[in-house]
Amino acid sequence: TTNDSKLSRLRKFEFEGKEYEMWPHLKYGNKSGKQLRIHFAIDRDKQRIIVGYIGEHMDNATTRSIR
Repeated sequence: TTNDSKLSRLRKFEFEGKEYEMWPHLKYGNKSGKQLRIHFAIDRDKQRIIVGYIGEHMDNATTRSIR
């Protein structure tokens, strides 16, 4: 996923004028079709976590070839 520019762009977002990458994520739920992924970035300067995406599984190098 990190070697694919399109997939890497999906994990970047801007907040308060600063660009973040949201590689870390948590999964909430354990039933197929009812799972949420919470992708986030860490702002070390302001000591906070910024949520960049909540939703279904984001495409990655494996899932991209399945769809």
